[in-house]
Amino acid sequence: MRASSCLLLYRAVLVLSFLLPKRMVVAEEFLPPVPTTTTNDNFILHLLHANDHHSHLEEEIFTIPQEDLPNVTDDARRVRYGGYPRLVRTFRRLKNTYTNVLKLHAGDALTGTGMYRLFGVHADVDMMHEVCYDVFNIGNHEFDDGDHVLAEFVTHLTDIHSPCQNTRVLSSNLVPASTSPLYPIKEKGYIAPFVVRNFKGGHKVGIIGVDIRNKTLTGSSPDEGTTLVDERQAVRQQVRALQNRGINKIILVSHMGIARDLNWVTRIEGIDVVVGGHSHTLLAKNVGTVLTPHDRYPVVSQQQTSSDPLCIVQAWKFGHGIGRLKVEFDAAGRVVMCGGNYIIPFEPDPDASVEDATTVTNYLHNMGPTFKHTTQDKQTLDKLQAYLDATGDDFFTRLLTYEADPLCNEAIPGEGGSDVCGRQGAFTNHHGGPACNLVAQAVLDRTVEADVAIQNAGGCRSDIQGGNFSYGQAMEFLPFSDTLVTLEMAGFQIHTVLEQALELAFNGESSGSYPYASGLRFDVNASESLGYRISNLQLNARLQEGTWNDLDWSRTYTVVTNSFLAAGRDGYFEFINAEGRSDTNVTYLDAFVDYIQQMGGIHAPNPEDMSTQHFVGDEDAAIVDDPLDKFPMDVIQGDSNEEVTGPTWVHGGDASAHDNRDEHVEDEEIIMGGFFDGSLSSETIIDQAETRSSSSSWIQATTWGLVLAQCGLLLLRPYLMD
Repeated sequence: MRASSCLLLYRAVLVLSFLLPKRMVVAEEFLPPVPTTTTNDNFILHLLHANDHHSHLEEEIFTIPQEDLPNVTDDARRVRYGGYPRLVRTFRRLKNTYTNVLKLHAGDALTGTGMYRLFGVHADVDMMHEVCYDVFNIGNHEFDDGDHVLAEFVTHLTDIHSPCQNTRVLSSNLVPASTSPLYPIKEKGYIAPFVVRNFKGGHKVGIIGVDIRNKTLTGSSPDEGTTLVDERQAVRQQVRALQNRGINKIILVSHMGIARDLNWVTRIEGIDVVVGGHSHTLLAKNVGTVLTPHDRYPVVSQQQTSSDPLCIVQAWKFGHGIGRLKVEFDAAGRVVMCGGNYIIPFEPDPDASVEDATTVTNYLHNMGPTFKHTTQDKQTLDKLQAYLDATGDDFFTRLLTYEADPLCNEAIPGEGGSDVCGRQGAFTNHHGGPACNLVAQAVLDRTVEADVAIQNAGGCRSDIQGGNFSYGQAMEFLPFSDTLVTLEMAGFQIHTVLEQALELAFNGESSGSYPYASGLRFDVNASESLGYRISNLQLNARLQEGTWNDLDWSRTYTVVTNSFLAAGRDGYFEFINAEGRSDTNVTYLDAFVDYIQQMGGIHAPNPEDMSTQHFVGDEDAAIVDDPLDKFPMDVIQGDSNEEVTGPTWVHGGDASAHDNRDEHVEDEEIIMGGFFDGSLSSETIIDQAETRSSSSSWIQATTWGLVLAQCGLLLLRPYLMD
């Protein structure tokens, strides 16, 4: 085989071996729905919803800009908001205010803080039991620690001896392996594709759950053999199953992200409402300078064939607040109105003067319905405090450094996903977030045998705020239990794995796969195709003082990465083919904590040491999880101001007793759907599982073996270095 043919074959293999299903999000025009006149035959449903709390159970703090309240002290402008004790009080207040109420969680309850690392599923379950969700939809992060943890979570969440016994766990596209602990749980109906709730007057509401497929399979850790079938096919089948039962009011609880909710759910006739999650999208109105929402709440699109309205909502992230959506259906089950608002429960700083606290409260209330003064529910707070007490007095609050520079954490350069990133835009637009690059630097420093370190953006979960930095903040920044793994890799393999990571980052599946490295640097052009996005790939082993040199494609280097990526997750398939695998059993969190203490603070890496040196973006190539600005849409303005309470500071009353059963729900049908009710045959499920869960890493290994056997490394090297 000629060397020139080898070069072409290498490029072809790199493209063909990346066989993950891809989906391009395309902007579409949505015409405004035409409201129908309200009649007495109409049915009004109230949805209270949350998503992506990621084990964030405690209250958090935001600061009102000084220019907005110049006469209020700095401490008084620090507002405490969210957290499960306030969410519980908010859920109960609204539940007691409205009729026909459903409480929904759109997934990703687990992983994200030290509470999960220390207590597993138990703290989250205890807080969720205080809400008594009607539905929990499985998200991708529920699989982070394998099927057995999700099975434990579902078992405790649906325990008949729990304070609330009506929570149903949904997933229409989950197919557990026969050896998975999830298999008997699903067989017994504790995980169902959908559930039907019956309300007075004979009204039936079907609720379908769905989880993002590719992100779960490549970016989380389901057991071998456990898979998720195609989201669209699964949802269509369950819509048909519901319609065949005469149900014409259908809610999709989606953990796919706002872009997918907007892009293709409109093509599935019969869905009336999407309660979403995964993309952490803030939909809100009238929040002043405190927050930056992506769009108004709710977003109203329309179904493409029938032009019927489709109401889409999401409730941001981390237990900051909940959504309240009012939906009115006519006698035919068509949506004639939907409206509502996102609610952030808050309290002023407890040490603020009465005058300052009143000023802060009135300032937030006057913005509109989003901010609501809410005290914490005592019973929930006591349960949460018991977990905090069990950690020791200073476990979370122990300071690691007094000198933390504010560092942006963003996945793809230029996303500007936070206030910190916005302030550092001149730097991050070229290099990406320095926070995750610092993690790669810490990992390399800890692993003395390694030449370079590679870290995925998704392993870093928050900005680093300036000033004091505690162990609890470090655990929120790096919440996973990944250990450091060393691998032996040729230079061309390092190039391959970086290109693979960028492919997943830019095809809309997982912006968190974007690579950050230490000892490596490169330029990225997102508008290029797979195999051509990285250029000027250089190495400086262990960041020793000296010059950067071009990566030697034939030389073997020692690479350190986290155990998640070393297993070929998040698109890093080439790591599976690496030799000399060794687990250090040191977590990436421990490496980072040791590094910042050794350095005496947290400071951004030098610009010349940032892994991405120059970034060229492309709107069509670099699609992030929630590009809401791409979608022009119209909103039916419903009762969006019902939550306005005026400028008066009013304390909330006592919490109501447990609402173990919705008094407005007469009875309930647990519908197994899909395989269970015959609408999806076992043969179809098996076929889908076999054809759609083919291991891209196996294909990668096989195709690379053929290339190297036929071409030889020496023939490849001089051409691939050009």
